[in-house]
Amino acid sequence: MPSESASAWPKWGTSAHGKIIPYPRKRLQMPGIIESHSSPRNPDLRTAEIRATLARLLEGQNFSSSSRRGQLLRYLVEHTLKGDADKINEYAIGLEVFQRPESFDPRIESVVRTEFSRLRQRLKDYYAEDGRRDAIVIDFPPRSYVASFTFREAAKLRDPTAFPETARAPQLVPPSARQARRVWIIGAITVLCIAAGAVAGIMLWRQHVSLAVARQPIHAIVVLPFEDYSPNHQDEYIADGITEELTNDLAQWRDMRVVARTSAFAFKGKGEDIRQIGQQLNVDAVLEGSFTRLGDHVRITAQLNRATDGYHLWSHSYETQSKDMLAMQDEVATSITDAIGQMRGGSPPAIHEPTTNPQALDLYLQGEYQYYLRTPESLKKAEELFNDAIGKDPNFARAYLGVGDAEIAETSLTTLTQKESIPRVRESAQKAIELDPSLGAAYGLLADVAYTWDWNWNKAEEEFRRALDEGAGADTRTRYGWSLTTRGRFAEAHMQLRQAAEQDPLSLAPPFDEFFTYGFERDVAGQKQALQRMMQIRPEFLGAHALVVVMAIEQNDCGTARHEADWIAKTYPAVPVTQTVLAFAAACEGNKPEALRRITQMSAHNAPHYQLAIAYALLRDPDNAIAELERSGDAHEGQILYLKYDPFFDGIRNDPRYVALEKRVGLIP
Repeated sequence: MPSESASAWPKWGTSAHGKIIPYPRKRLQMPGIIESHSSPRNPDLRTAEIRATLARLLEGQNFSSSSRRGQLLRYLVEHTLKGDADKINEYAIGLEVFQRPESFDPRIESVVRTEFSRLRQRLKDYYAEDGRRDAIVIDFPPRSYVASFTFREAAKLRDPTAFPETARAPQLVPPSARQARRVWIIGAITVLCIAAGAVAGIMLWRQHVSLAVARQPIHAIVVLPFEDYSPNHQDEYIADGITEELTNDLAQWRDMRVVARTSAFAFKGKGEDIRQIGQQLNVDAVLEGSFTRLGDHVRITAQLNRATDGYHLWSHSYETQSKDMLAMQDEVATSITDAIGQMRGGSPPAIHEPTTNPQALDLYLQGEYQYYLRTPESLKKAEELFNDAIGKDPNFARAYLGVGDAEIAETSLTTLTQKESIPRVRESAQKAIELDPSLGAAYGLLADVAYTWDWNWNKAEEEFRRALDEGAGADTRTRYGWSLTTRGRFAEAHMQLRQAAEQDPLSLAPPFDEFFTYGFERDVAGQKQALQRMMQIRPEFLGAHALVVVMAIEQNDCGTARHEADWIAKTYPAVPVTQTVLAFAAACEGNKPEALRRITQMSAHNAPHYQLAIAYALLRDPDNAIAELERSGDAHEGQILYLKYDPFFDGIRNDPRYVALEKRVGLIP
């Protein structure tokens, strides 16, 4: 790195067209962020001429001082002339030029890089045409925010051949406005803007794609959670909704892997380097962006970066003060798919419009946000919001699906029973399919109902396959893999679960379910591999530690089971599953009094009957084990479908009551 010494001061140099004031730059301190640190402290003798040139540029249409581009140009030139190059960085520009809050993180929101890239391109275009005979050229060296100034010689300015017109590189043409209006995300924003009472709309959108990188081998992509820069983060649910919608849109490309929500949202608010994210998720490109609402002014930015090196491939900016943004919504979403289509080749997929009612959409997005909080209170609120959305638009298929998903989730976190919820879940999924036959996740929900409640495997598999054909995501594929495991189709189960893990690399569900696939195959090495993957994703994951107890008991390693169970009890003393693993460990050791005491505590915490049956089986109490299994069947617990292959019940597998239960739940003819 150059030091603050005489050698670091700029010297006059020459170019083909005149004298240049260069400004040295230090090494980048933050990956992907352009920063400049040193500039001359002595006044430039030609400062007045440079400022006059700047003033003339700002009076023109290309660099109007009222535009963000003009404000950015003035800021950078003035700070360079004042010798404040050490103060010019993305963070300062974000706050002083683009009015970002102090929480602004330039690694997450790319507005400065995007606008600066456009400014440089506009300067290049200007000096190639209208400004090719200007006496002073303002430019910016690569990866620097410090301006350089070229003073062209007067004699050459009079020479008509000295500065020939330079043909500009062709730019990708922004996609034309579609006739069909999209309101999936912006409809929600419309509701917010109506309250602002704006009467006139000013819509500006700019797009840039470098043709040098226009053909990119994008086979896998992730949409990172869009950042909410509205005051007090009041619009976080809209930012999350934008992320979800873009993920769904891109997922329609069947030959491109789009990382699922769980893995994408693992990076929310963390500001990790694009290259590291690319490595963890094994993707070629990363799409990031932000949403900001200040009064009646709304801004959405999006930027596509190459994952290998963080190289900027494409950017999009959308701003409006209008209460009616419906006509522009199509451009916001389709510009991204069109740009990616031009990069990777082929036609972009058709974008589906789920509702035309902005109020319904706003309610749906709020419901979706509450759903992913996954607390008993938030799930109830989510269901209410989804139903409110249906009240605004009775043809809103995804809202019906939301009701079904929320009901299913509530059965695991609240006192709501499956007997109460399943009829409503089935009705919601069927209505969603009636309104939108292409809604893959709705078929997946029907498959769950058909298998775990109806015990109708043939119908369930039909629905699972239809769901995947319609583009259902990693969650549906994981549940299909789990179901195949219970049918003894282990090779197919591994295939589905591994594909699900590719779609959602940081989700715990695929390796968790694959642990049981390996276990039913009696493959200890595979179980260890699945456990290792879960620990890599989340070392403190309680489910993985509980499975360590399970695997140890299967291997009759009661010492390891006790050690791990005690660690869980110390780390998670209030979690109901803690009593379960302590009961298992005590039964493994032959400590019947402690085991029975733990079983009583399990029952008090409404532990699944299936897990109570395991505890009794470990105590070699077949009568109570089978009684609990029958209660598990009565409650339609999902685990009852483990019966055919679960090693914990090898000792009672030939009991006629056990065989009768296998027949009852449809595991054997």
